[in-house]
Amino acid sequence: MTDFCIQIHTDRAPGLDLGAVREACAVLAQDKCLVKCFTVIEKGCDDHFNIMFKTEQPRAFWDVLSMVLFKCGTHGAALRNAAIIMCEGNQGWDDYRLLHHYDPAQAIDKCCHK
Repeated sequence: MTDFCIQIHTDRAPGLDLGAVREACAVLAQDKCLVKCFTVIEKGCDDHFNIMFKTEQPRAFWDVLSMVLFKCGTHGAALRNAAIIMCEGNQGWDDYRLLHHYDPAQAIDKCCHK
């Protein structure tokens, strides 16, 4: 099982409809063949929140996730400018893979190991 974390920095996208983003992720999570667990973590941070997914198909999940989040005309551009997306590596979070970063200067890893 591979964990994915989407960290959305709300201060970087003031016009972003966070409810629409949560709803898009919740709809994606209904695909039980692709998503085994889905959680939104909002407590403890004022400037960002995390959306967590567990999947047994990391490559397929990343393809769908990137389409749902970034290619959407409603919130795609805002999310590209406000999100960091990571997934676990072969040793869990000890060697995580950075799949997207709002800062284009950050080196991006390839998805996925499994």
